[in-house]
Amino acid sequence: MNDRFRKSPIVRLAFQITAFYFGILIPIVCLATASGGGLAQNSDRWQSGELKIYALLLLEMPETLPVIPLMLMSMGALASFEVRPKTSQFIVVRMAIYFGALISFQYLWYSMVASVFWLVLICGILIWPAVFAIALLFAWCFRKLLRIMILTAAIAVLLSLGINLPNDFNFVSYLGFLLLVGSALGGPFGCFITYSLAARRIYLDSSPYQSSLPSPVGWGTSCMVWFTATSVSIILMLDKYSKLPLTQPSSCFVCSAAAYGHKQIVASEPVVILGQIHLINRQLQRLKFLEIALIVVFPFLHRRIRIVYNKIGPILARPARCNRWYADICFFSLKPLEWFALSVQTIIRVPQSKIDSIYAPKANDED
Repeated sequence: MNDRFRKSPIVRLAFQITAFYFGILIPIVCLATASGGGLAQNSDRWQSGELKIYALLLLEMPETLPVIPLMLMSMGALASFEVRPKTSQFIVVRMAIYFGALISFQYLWYSMVASVFWLVLICGILIWPAVFAIALLFAWCFRKLLRIMILTAAIAVLLSLGINLPNDFNFVSYLGFLLLVGSALGGPFGCFITYSLAARRIYLDSSPYQSSLPSPVGWGTSCMVWFTATSVSIILMLDKYSKLPLTQPSSCFVCSAAAYGHKQIVASEPVVILGQIHLINRQLQRLKFLEIALIVVFPFLHRRIRIVYNKIGPILARPARCNRWYADICFFSLKPLEWFALSVQTIIRVPQSKIDSIYAPKANDED
């Protein structure tokens, strides 16, 4: 990127918006999710020795608590530097941004190991340029006030489409959903890119107020603080890991795993079946009804589908009980099949009470 392009007011504003989004907003949302138990509540984890279990625990509370002061310091330094670049003359600001890149890489690695590795990486590679492009469009319209009418007209058209489309999940909602999912999965990567670019700008700038480098004492003290915080986080993680079950709980399939998403989205309720607590929602009941109907009408086709489902279902569902965001994605992915089941229920006139009785406490079926 040439110097003229980088110093363009429009590009500078777009960088500021993107930096605040990925460097401050996304970390705050992630911390709020971790503190609210949104990552792995009611998950079937056990002492399997897999790295993803350790990484998942490190993303939760209270394991993240020792690193939060460093995160807040980095976010404050980034905000200060983006609003007023001359604040980089303070060594504290520069060191905080440098360590922001280190901490964001640390938690990016945790996220990739705890979830689907390539999914997090690909979403991150796609979402940062997408958000920057949106910010660039906004900055261009903001600077060119005469052209703001173009943006207003485009927003009006999109809102009109969103209001008039008859589907429950219309085009505008779908774009918003993709942005939220991409930010949730690719946010750690975008955060790392944001702090890395800010650190690079500080390192390359040759302004007079940036002539002094951090002293070895400053580097040593900062590294000691980071090492201590990370060590305490790992100790807390190992303590929680030691309290996990020693044996593997029963596996779940995609339909069941989707019920482990955020309760506000999937509307699941705990039900005791055969002495074990399961989360059941309307989608799971409808899909089980659809399977029962398929057994009765096309038993041969059901056997074939079930053979394939038994092979790939556990693989796809495994991350869902360890990641509520992934479970939400499973929930939305199964919506078309749920709508089909609802159509079948309406056509053959099955009472809703029969659907509600599926996976009742007395039921002994397994998904």
